[in-house]
Amino acid sequence: MTITDSTSDGGDTAGNASAAPDQAVDDLHDTADHTGSDDAQKKPGRFRERLAAAECERDRLAGVLLAQQNVVFEGEVAAAGIKPELLRAAGMSVSDYLDHDGLIDAAALAEAIETKRLEFGLPQPSRRPAPNPVAGRGGEPPRARADLGAILQAHAHPRR
Repeated sequence: MTITDSTSDGGDTAGNASAAPDQAVDDLHDTADHTGSDDAQKKPGRFRERLAAAECERDRLAGVLLAQQNVVFEGEVAAAGIKPELLRAAGMSVSDYLDHDGLIDAAALAEAIETKRLEFGLPQPSRRPAPNPVAGRGGEPPRARADLGAILQAHAHPRR
């Protein structure tokens, strides 16, 4: 379709009137082309949005993993009878004892804890089990030991 240029005919309105339907059709095709290119432009935008969402989720999960690693680290240190704050102040962190898969190397951590214990001169934690106060009694208080006289008096029959 041909479009007549309104400036070539000296601004004649009759020429513009005849060109208007053709221009409208061309504008429709241009709009369709722009819509297609808008979809093409929207696809990278959607991919960027998905990428940003995936990166946000990755960062959130990395934070969760680090928190869990810190809980395990502090639990191991506390089980060894040392305050975790003391080892953190000494420069120990959970990231020093992670293997290539992100798991805590328990043997290396235990060795480092023992090394720090010796370095600080801290005593070994007690390995003796705590006594169970109700063991063997079934939850009842202990009975007083009865002597022979108390037993005979309890079973003696009064004579009449």
